[in-house]
Amino acid sequence: MYPDMYPSVTVDEAIKKGKRIVAIPVLCIMLGSFFLTALLYTQIEFSTRILVACLLGSFAMPWLYWSVMITRWRIWAFENVRNVHELKKRAIKEQLIWKDGSFFENTEIRTADRQKIQILQDKFKKPDVFIDDISVPGEILICYSARKAVFLLLMSLLIAGGATCLMSMKYTRIFSIALIGVALIMAYGAVKKMNNKLPQIILGNQGIQSATAKFYAWSEVVNEDVIAVQSGKTRRYFLVYNYPLGKQRIDIGPLNISRRRLEHLLRIYRGRVNGVKANH
Repeated sequence: MYPDMYPSVTVDEAIKKGKRIVAIPVLCIMLGSFFLTALLYTQIEFSTRILVACLLGSFAMPWLYWSVMITRWRIWAFENVRNVHELKKRAIKEQLIWKDGSFFENTEIRTADRQKIQILQDKFKKPDVFIDDISVPGEILICYSARKAVFLLLMSLLIAGGATCLMSMKYTRIFSIALIGVALIMAYGAVKKMNNKLPQIILGNQGIQSATAKFYAWSEVVNEDVIAVQSGKTRRYFLVYNYPLGKQRIDIGPLNISRRRLEHLLRIYRGRVNGVKANH
């Protein structure tokens, strides 16, 4: 049903379109609904019931939009992208869709398109085709980011300066000393990273190595990925992989690489060693 040809839509293009027609409008509808409710509430005296109904509507409208549009995007994307396994994994990471069987995945409105989606499942019976990126060299060294370290150092100096000014005020001395302590720890960490020129991660055609783990060939490495860890309002990204008798979990926040770039490199190096290549 799906010949071995390359549709014109790449995974990146499909993800960008998903954000454009699904994620961004959902955010705009939600924020717009809250803003309109707040504006009307300041102009008109609502009863508590009406206010609660408006607030519930602020959640219901973006959810309804997402439930309809995500199904349309899913059908378009999986029809036009060849590497559906990579697309699905990326879409889940970008929070466009949810994992199979999750509560939110079950809220997608698919009544009219259920048969189409079922037919598209046949594409998952075929493995993804690897398309090499010739711009990626045979080996890449990933180090601490000097720019991020300088920014951290400047922040620590600002905190220390502000804390010093607070010390002259009543009842703030203990708080100021604590702030100065935090600033000193931040400054020490920043200077340490600035002086450390050694690569923290080495990726290449042959395998992977980190500052805390020796070199392992790709044949010895499994489950390499970049994962997100949410802590309050802060999201941090880690490179994780398993090797014989151990595993690595490396915070990439201080490093000179983005999450998307690292994911791309992992796909390219893994694809090269697997040897499943195709030329556009």
